[in-house]
Parts: sequence; structure tokens; C-alpha cells
Amino acid sequence: MPGRQWQDVSPRRYILSYAYQPAPNLRSR
Repeated sequence: MPGRQWQDVSPRRYILSYAYQPAPNLRSR
């Protein structure tokens, strides 16, 4: 269940991952 994995992932970890390799799609938005 990917949904469960997302819940397990902490917001801080997501921010760090985003900073390391930001997504151009999100930036464009």
C-alpha cells in the first residue's frame, strides 16, 4: 500500500529529498 508508505515518510524527510533534487514540475507550478 503506497498510501501507508507516504504516511510513514516524515514531512522533514520529504523536504530534504525535495531540496536535494527539486522537481521542475513543482517549480513551474
